[in-house]
Amino acid sequence: MPFIRLRGPLSDDQTARVLHVLLAGLAAWLAVGFLATIPFAPQSFPRYFNPLVQETSYVTALVLLRLGHFRRASLAYLIGTWVWATLICFSAGSIRGGGALLYVSLPASAAWLLGCRAAIRMAGACLLSGLVFAVLEMTHATLPLQKATPLGIWFVIVQAVVINAIPVGQIIGRLQDLASDLERSRDEIRALAGSLMKAQEDERRRLSRELHDQICHQLGYLASDIGNLADSPLPPVNLRAELTAIRARVVKTSQDTHDIAYQMHTSILKDLGLVASLKALCRQFSDQHPKIAVDFENAGPPAPIPSEVATCIYRVAQEGLQNTAKHSGAKNVSVRLAFNKRDAVLTIQDNGAGFDPKAVKGLGGIGLISMKERAYSVKGKLTITAKPGHGAQITMEIPLFEIAKSSKLDTAVRLDA
Repeated sequence: MPFIRLRGPLSDDQTARVLHVLLAGLAAWLAVGFLATIPFAPQSFPRYFNPLVQETSYVTALVLLRLGHFRRASLAYLIGTWVWATLICFSAGSIRGGGALLYVSLPASAAWLLGCRAAIRMAGACLLSGLVFAVLEMTHATLPLQKATPLGIWFVIVQAVVINAIPVGQIIGRLQDLASDLERSRDEIRALAGSLMKAQEDERRRLSRELHDQICHQLGYLASDIGNLADSPLPPVNLRAELTAIRARVVKTSQDTHDIAYQMHTSILKDLGLVASLKALCRQFSDQHPKIAVDFENAGPPAPIPSEVATCIYRVAQEGLQNTAKHSGAKNVSVRLAFNKRDAVLTIQDNGAGFDPKAVKGLGGIGLISMKERAYSVKGKLTITAKPGHGAQITMEIPLFEIAKSSKLDTAVRLDA
């Protein structure tokens, strides 16, 4: 089972603020403890040197944190506290003291700040240090003893409790947030599954209506006209005219059937290539929506790309154009396919009414969700830029360089014939 990586990245402002407060509080607490125990503790070099080391680590960590170096600040804090705990044990000549409590608290802080691996390393260092002092005490080794005062031990206990409690609380809070995010994800997946099922049924109804209203009616009329023509004794000239008209209607019916099949299947991608398919898609869209001017641009080398990527680009372009026709009220729409050394980039931009992406839950309707899922299926990313009254832009970036390393995708589709 992999370790859960809990860490505070530079962008995590809350973790940085908590660490800042913790460092400032510990520095102040250490200073108060040093002053409060002066009347009770004998004056010696460790008495002054040990707190100085700890205060130096706190101040260094605070300065690094202010400069934005979160990881370095965390390391300065953790290493300084470990040195402080080791000096306490060394000065007392025993593992039985406040230093051992600090050893116990440090791994939680390391997990909170730098992740599980740092926690394991810190735990190893603390356990090894404790073992060394345990062996030294068992062998009655001579160490520079310094008697600890009860008040001083209490100050170290408070320090250890604070060091341990804050990271544990933060970690538990993050786990609770993760559980809440997982629950929200489950709800979103359920909603998405329901939306996909509804979209599937809507698509079936649409296809059924188109077949019934276009193909079935036209075929019925053709059958009726051919039957009437067979029973009618027309002169050869009129017969030729009627047959010509019927032939034109058969061609129209065939074209309508082809258009429906074209929308349902993308075999044209392998026959003509991606660029030619996109050009045909734009021409078909322009024929169906003559009031919307469509501009297609291809900026890339004619090289094969994975069939799944080609299908994804084609379907996203198809859905984007349909959304433009249904919702935007645009007069112009541009479709641009570009390639660089690592990525394929599809951009669909219109000058329509636009919308507020923040006000649209889950990227909007099922069409936008479908485009996002298609991009995700090929390791891509879909970005929607829109503003009310200023049109909308859909940008999909697909990492071809990364996909090329995968053996699961077939590079069988040309960009163009």
